[in-house]
Amino acid sequence: MLSWKLWEGTGDSWDALLMSFPDYCVYQGFGWGEHKGHFGWQPLRLTATQDGKTAAMAQALVRRFPLGVALAWVPGGPVGPLEAWGESFAKALRTALGVRHLYCRINSLAEQAEMGCRHLLSAGWARPASPLLSGKSIQLDLALPEKDWLASIDSKHRYYVKKSSAASIRWEHGEADPLQKDFALLTRQLRQNKKANLQETDAELLASLKTCLPGSAQILVGYLDEQPVTGCLTLLLHEKAYYATAATVGLGRSVSASYSMVAKLRSLMRASGVTRFDFGGIHPGADSARGVDHFKRGFGGREIQYLGEWDWATSSLLRQVASYLIKRRAGSMS
Repeated sequence: MLSWKLWEGTGDSWDALLMSFPDYCVYQGFGWGEHKGHFGWQPLRLTATQDGKTAAMAQALVRRFPLGVALAWVPGGPVGPLEAWGESFAKALRTALGVRHLYCRINSLAEQAEMGCRHLLSAGWARPASPLLSGKSIQLDLALPEKDWLASIDSKHRYYVKKSSAASIRWEHGEADPLQKDFALLTRQLRQNKKANLQETDAELLASLKTCLPGSAQILVGYLDEQPVTGCLTLLLHEKAYYATAATVGLGRSVSASYSMVAKLRSLMRASGVTRFDFGGIHPGADSARGVDHFKRGFGGREIQYLGEWDWATSSLLRQVASYLIKRRAGSMS
């Protein structure tokens, strides 16, 4: 019989157990929960046991509201077989929180299968009315040597990689404070230049990532004339890496620096032992994402469809209200 219970172990033991599941990801890592705890979320971790062995795991990020209402967001999870994600998980979460009313949304990064979708539907989960993400992404093949990879990408992308690689860009990579400062500057400049509601990766967020996910939140910044012109933030856990956010401004745009940045990043990921690199999502059909999607698709990766977002609620009214509020405050869920 499957039984969910609260996790009471250490962060290291949580991550070690998490990585024994093939569908593990950084967003279910202990450090990610601690990081989000700095920004108004309560991390809650549960494991499911069956026949004395851990069968599934879930790290939920929780916000509480008046009248015994709670919202739980499970980014990148749960992990483990879908048979464990049924009503027993939702009930265990509700019991652990001690609330009368619960809205729970998961976002699985396991690849979608028709049988899996049918199982979730039969277990009481539904596709949310207002999904935050498309559930689609691009996965780069890191097994190919650089020469073969360059031959596999779109011809225009290959041209821009070569063009920007000849621009004498100086690269710095890691999590040092000066890199954090320069990357925060890049995202702020991009936000101002675009005059749009783009995500800004500020110093407070980067400092939290460095504290809670040491060695995981890696920044790559390119410099021209000693000024930062392009950069990206990548989140790593063991053999998997996720492209979190990026920015290219000023002179960097004129020399197509973002293209050689991806080539440099791919080389660094290969050297660090990463085997799966996720480009952080695409949004087909969204006009605002057309340029970014084209950029990501051109690097020769494989388009994948995740199981993605599903929700569960103690009432249909709560599901409707929660979906509406999440749609209005989508940025706060990331």
